[in-house]
Amino acid sequence: MAFQIPGYRWLWANYFASAAGFMPFRMAQGWLILEMTDSPLMVGLAPGLGSAASMLLSPLGGVLVDRLNRRVILIMSQVVMGSAILILGLLTVTDSIEVWHILVVTMVHQVMMGLQIAARDTLMYDVVGRGALMNAMALQSLSSHSASVFGPLGAGFLMAGYGSGPLFLVIG
Repeated sequence: MAFQIPGYRWLWANYFASAAGFMPFRMAQGWLILEMTDSPLMVGLAPGLGSAASMLLSPLGGVLVDRLNRRVILIMSQVVMGSAILILGLLTVTDSIEVWHILVVTMVHQVMMGLQIAARDTLMYDVVGRGALMNAMALQSLSSHSASVFGPLGAGFLMAGYGSGPLFLVIG
């Protein structure tokens, strides 16, 4: 039912692409930190800091989503996330990467992810309306779970063949 709405198809594809990049980003981030520091604590620090930043700033994101154009917020948050990951990839490929770069990009990524989720979820209601909302939510869940299977699998092949830097470039 929700797929009959053209705007929802775009939103669903957006969600799938975002979810397909999220898990590979986490994989490559953890792998790179482990290679650089050989510290399991540092591997856990990156997502922990990112989640803390997201938790602190998400209420502000909710306010922005309620007051501004949700579509613009969604696009801008993805541009910022993609740019940050692309920069991380360039730093990795050129062997200029430091752990603090990864930590900063992880925090930026998580804050933008919080903003993106708020924008996408409210935009989904705007696009499909009350009648198709449950169907749209089920399809979003399906896309997330599908991407969580295929994204890391593809990322593993890419990382095994080329390393984490090129994977960051592809995700970005």
